Amino acid sequence: MSTKRRNLIVCRAGNASLHPKWIESETRNFDLLIDYYGDEEQKYADHSDLYITNNNGRKFSAIYNTILKNQDKFEQYDAVWFPDDDLLTDTENINKMFDIFHAHNLALAQPALTNDSFYSHHITLQNSETTLRYSFYCEVMAPIFSRDALFQCYHSFNLGQVGWGLDFIWPQILGYPHKKIAIIDETPVKHTRPVGGGEIYKNLLLHPRDEVKILMQLFTISNLVDYMSVYGGELRSPSTEMQLPLELSNSLLSSRLIKGSADKIIYDDLCVKQYLYPSVLKINNLAGATEPARLKTSDGLMTSLKAFTLLKQGTEPAQVVGLLQNIEDNTIINLLALYQGDPIELLNAIAIGFYQNEQHDRVMNYLTKAYEQNSMDNDTLYNLGYVLYQYGEKDLSLRFLEMIESSEEYVAQLINLVSNAG
Repeated sequence: MSTKRRNLIVCRAGNASLHPKWIESETRNFDLLIDYYGDEEQKYADHSDLYITNNNGRKFSAIYNTILKNQDKFEQYDAVWFPDDDLLTDTENINKMFDIFHAHNLALAQPALTNDSFYSHHITLQNSETTLRYSFYCEVMAPIFSRDALFQCYHSFNLGQVGWGLDFIWPQILGYPHKKIAIIDETPVKHTRPVGGGEIYKNLLLHPRDEVKILMQLFTISNLVDYMSVYGGELRSPSTEMQLPLELSNSLLSSRLIKGSADKIIYDDLCVKQYLYPSVLKINNLAGATEPARLKTSDGLMTSLKAFTLLKQGTEPAQVVGLLQNIEDNTIINLLALYQGDPIELLNAIAIGFYQNEQHDRVMNYLTKAYEQNSMDNDTLYNLGYVLYQYGEKDLSLRFLEMIESSEEYVAQLINLVSNAG
């Protein structure tokens, strides 16, 4: 992979991906990583600077695994963009987007959507009067991360099936930095497919809206409307206007914000109430303006996710559970409910770690939860049998051990040991 370019695009590409338009010009300031999940061998291999095929998982869980396996490569880039493959744009627009991102020293951003796009939130639609607008929201459809922001946030990528709700927790993980999160209006992209459609929404175990609710509870986020407005921005052609007194500049920005909004925003009463009106209040620091509660509740949650990552990479459980020392078991278990992969394997690993570190009051919480999720999992049954025997519960130990469907010698040895115990 080239290291001359400071930016990277990671595209999880299907057979109808629009990414070829992104690289039509050879003059570009970004490399392209294609993660192809279709069924045509080596499709798009000649389009990319790095090519992988990852058929497991959906967008962000697949990206999470890609980062784990290629962390050294991601560390080479100053910024990384994770667009959906149904975004229509071109090389020149992307080059400029990255330039604006760096010029404003942003940590997290997204390109605005053209006004003929399929969209979910009015805040993401392009404003024709501004270069960018500052907010505490950046949609999962197309986030751009600085290197530092990415390595703070990527452990969260494995939460949830389709990534809904991650866009609300990233600003909290980053500490709600002032003028570091933005929607870039000068380089809009077109979202070409209806929101909530496509193969990724089939066969979900839990509706994405229910996953959002769980995430909001875990990260103590109460009012999503507070995220759906802006508190500042930069005008497209400020000329001498930015030398005006602050109050007048704010008023000017407010009027341009209204003037530059699409008709679908101006004439939608709900949008005016939830986006434009709160934005004007915030820009002018007027009474009634509200912002997301800047509670840094994510530290313990992110520490848990980092512990999950270490366990997933094969680190010894006893070395990992120290990270979980001051985090409540219910918090860890609730977080695991959204974690993509094999939660039973992690539940067992955490239980083993606590047992090895002689934190016996915490062991059974995880083994019991693993058993609730799959009462026939051999590893869980064995660990329950072993731990209960050590805790003096011979009869209960045997009950679990005899449920194991395995002819492994170590299982027979433990059953024999427990059976012959006095």
